[in-house]
Amino acid sequence: MNNNDFDLHVFITHFIPPKTSFRAKIMDFLLPRMKLEYLRSWARLVKHGTRGFQPWKKDIMTKPRRLQQSERDSKLAEVVRVVESIEASTINFYIYTNSDFRISTTSKKSSICIKVFNQYDKFNTRNNSPWTDDYIKSPWNLLWEHKKDLIDFSRQEIKRKRIFLILENDVLFTGENLEYWLENRGRLRKVGLIPSFLRIEYEKNFGKWICIDVHDSAFLDKVNKMNFENSEFMQLPSLYSGLTVLDDELLMEYVNSKAIKKDESKGLIWWDLGARASMGVQFVQIPEGFSDRHVIGLSTTFDEIDKRALVHHLPNLYSSVRELADKYTKLDQLNEHLCRDIHKQ
Repeated sequence: MNNNDFDLHVFITHFIPPKTSFRAKIMDFLLPRMKLEYLRSWARLVKHGTRGFQPWKKDIMTKPRRLQQSERDSKLAEVVRVVESIEASTINFYIYTNSDFRISTTSKKSSICIKVFNQYDKFNTRNNSPWTDDYIKSPWNLLWEHKKDLIDFSRQEIKRKRIFLILENDVLFTGENLEYWLENRGRLRKVGLIPSFLRIEYEKNFGKWICIDVHDSAFLDKVNKMNFENSEFMQLPSLYSGLTVLDDELLMEYVNSKAIKKDESKGLIWWDLGARASMGVQFVQIPEGFSDRHVIGLSTTFDEIDKRALVHHLPNLYSSVRELADKYTKLDQLNEHLCRDIHKQ
């Protein structure tokens, strides 16, 4: 079988923030503050020195996300264009959205199916938290709509090798990324591990690539390195990657696990509703001695992350917030740590 003799199925969630009237913005500000919980928060401040969870309060990412909203469609188009360049027999996109929009493919081997869920038509301080997962119209639930289709695929007769890619609408996934995954899937399969990826953004002020899921340098002391079939890998405990790649074997594991269910998945990891939607089988049947099943490949020189394991978060969103960018680990810093640690051995 040729390397490209497979069907690639790509699942992307594309939430479009609804337009909000001036009256709605005023009500969105006032209503949470008219509730008893708002008054109780001041009592907690006096007694405990903290007001606790404040769903009426904007977080540090509210403004940066709003500034990026106008570019959401263009970022999605770029993601689709790059995925289309992957060598596969067919590439089938399934886009889950809350509003009608248009997007087309440029390749004869590609197709796009857009599924609209109009019920996710609000995004405000009453339901915009991924930690509040008991509100059925929360827009974060849109991230779980593709699970039904994955279950349907698991029940189909397999006629050709299939790869399933669950992807954010603003993360570039290239042919080299998939090549890296396929190359390492076989050698890691024997030990119950799965090749994973590291999300990066470009920070203009530093002129550096930063690792947006390695929140501070203390994480570097938790790096666990290992060798399988003469290939080096590393693991950072419970590292979020924002995407999932499954073959048919992993798909069957996924659909038969707690991970595919919103409520039951909470028993696997403390992550919020949005993050759990893209974790796949990371926390299912974890081999002894590991925090989870995801590991990241190192280059053949053993002194840096395999470049094919890096995925670019296109908006450079978190790196645009200086308070966060200062804390995140730089990619160079991580590679230097790996190189020093290896030379010690």
